[in-house]
Amino acid sequence: MNAPIFHETEFKVRDFVELKMAAKALQPDDADEIEDIVSECAHLSAIQRRQVFDAIKEATGIPLSVLNEQCRQEQAPEPDHLDLARQVIELKGAENMIAAESHIWGWQDCGVWAALHDRAVKQDVQAALAEMPSLEVMSGTVNAVTDVLKTEVFRQGQEFNCGNPEAVNCLNGQVELEGGRWQLKPHCREDYRTTQIPVAYDPAATAPKFEAFLDQIFVDDSDKAEKRQALLELMGYTLMSHARHEKFVMLIGAGANGKSVLLSVLYALCGSENVAGVQPSSFDNRFQRAHLHMKLANIVTELRQGEVIADAELKAITSGEPATVEHKHKDPFVMRPFSTCWFGTNHMPSTRDFSDALFRRAVIITFNRVFAPHEQNPRLKDELLSELSGILNLALNAYCEAIHFGFTQPSSSEDAKNEWRLEADQVAMFVEEVCQRASHAQTPMSEVYTAYTTWAAASGIHRTVTVRTLRQRLTKLGFGTDKDRRARYVTGLGLLPPP
Repeated sequence: MNAPIFHETEFKVRDFVELKMAAKALQPDDADEIEDIVSECAHLSAIQRRQVFDAIKEATGIPLSVLNEQCRQEQAPEPDHLDLARQVIELKGAENMIAAESHIWGWQDCGVWAALHDRAVKQDVQAALAEMPSLEVMSGTVNAVTDVLKTEVFRQGQEFNCGNPEAVNCLNGQVELEGGRWQLKPHCREDYRTTQIPVAYDPAATAPKFEAFLDQIFVDDSDKAEKRQALLELMGYTLMSHARHEKFVMLIGAGANGKSVLLSVLYALCGSENVAGVQPSSFDNRFQRAHLHMKLANIVTELRQGEVIADAELKAITSGEPATVEHKHKDPFVMRPFSTCWFGTNHMPSTRDFSDALFRRAVIITFNRVFAPHEQNPRLKDELLSELSGILNLALNAYCEAIHFGFTQPSSSEDAKNEWRLEADQVAMFVEEVCQRASHAQTPMSEVYTAYTTWAAASGIHRTVTVRTLRQRLTKLGFGTDKDRRARYVTGLGLLPPP
C-alpha cells in the first residue's frame, strides 16, 4: 500500500480585489473573518485599505474608527531609537562595546580595545537600519540612534589597561613579567588593554644587525656599553602602559649619526597607532596634549630651533599625572598619560624650569659619531625592521634588569645633563664664566647686574632677566645677600677680572 501523501496548505494573502469581494460578502456576526480581512489589509495602499474598510462598514455596520483601531493593533510597532541602538549592541556583543573618555571603544578579535571612529559606529547603525525594510534610512535617524547607543554603553569611571602593569600586548598574546621572566599569555578582554604593538612575541628571536648598529653608533665612546644598555632599557619601558619610572629621553647630536634610524625602529616597534608626535612646546595646549591619550610614545625626531619646553606639562606627562584635555568638537575628559617622550635634536632645548624635578626625569644620550657617506647603508632601516621580534626581546630583557637593578646612568649622560642645566640657566652660566665663589667676597648688586648684562650681550642672549630675578637666582645658587645705606650686595660672589 502506498503511503498517503499529505499536501502542506500554504497561507496565501489575498489581493485587493479578493479582499474587497470578501468584505462585501460579510455578515455582521462574522467576527473572525472580519479580523482576518483587516489583518490582510496591512500590505495594501492607504486608498485600497479605505475602500475595503468601506465595504466592511456597509456589510456589517462597523464604524471606520473601529476598523482603523483594529488595523493599528494588528501592525507591529516601529522600533524606537533605543530599540535600534540595542539591536546594534546585540549584533556587536554588549560586552564588546564601551563608551568612556570621549570615545566608543570596541573589542577587536586581534586582542585589543580600539577607539572607534564616529563614522565606523554610524556604519554599524546604518547597516542595522538597512535590515529593516519598513524603515527609511535617514541621516537624522542614524545620528539619533548613534547618540542613544553611546549613552546605552557608557560606563562611568571605566578603567583601562588593567591586569599586570608590566606587560606588552603583542599580536600573538600578552607578554607579562612574572617571577623575573617574560611569559606569553592569551589576550584578555577584561584587562581592557588599549595598545597592541605590531610584533609577534618569539622568545627565541634575535637581532644581530640591531646589536651591531648599537655598537657602531657608540664605537668610540668610553661608556658605549652603558649607552647601549640604557637605550634598550628605555625602549622596553616605552612599551609599558604606565609611567612609574618618570623618564623622558633626549638624543643629542649632529646629523648622520644614527639617532633618526633608532627613532624609526622605536616607532615601528610601538606601531603607528600607538605613537604621537607633539612638540614639547605645545604640551600646554589641551588639544595638542590630547593626542598623547593612550599612546605608548611621543616621538619628535627634531626639536624646532629655539624650542622652549612647556616644563610643568612635560613633568606631569612624564609622571602620568591626570589632566583634563579634549579633542576638537568633543567633550573634555581626564587623561592619565603613559607616553614616554623621545626627542631628537642637534641642540639643547630651552627651559624656564631649573629645578631638579625636571632634570632628574631627563635621560640624555649623546650621539657623537658622524658616519661618512661611504659608511652609510641606505637599506639599514629596512634591515633593522626585519628584526623587530628580536629587538623586542632585547628591550624587554634590558627593562627587566632595570626593574631589578635600577636604570643605567651613563657617565656621558650625566655630563650632558649638567651641560644642559648650565646652558638652560643663563644665570648659572654667567656665574660659571664671569664669577668666582669666595666666602668673604661681597660685591654690589649693581656691579653684578652690569657684568651680567655685558656678558649676556657678548653671548648673544637677548632675553635677559631683571635685577630682582637675577638676585633670586643667585640666592638659589647658594649666594647670600646683604645691604647697607649705600647699596645691596651679593655675598660669597666675586667678579673675575676681564680677559
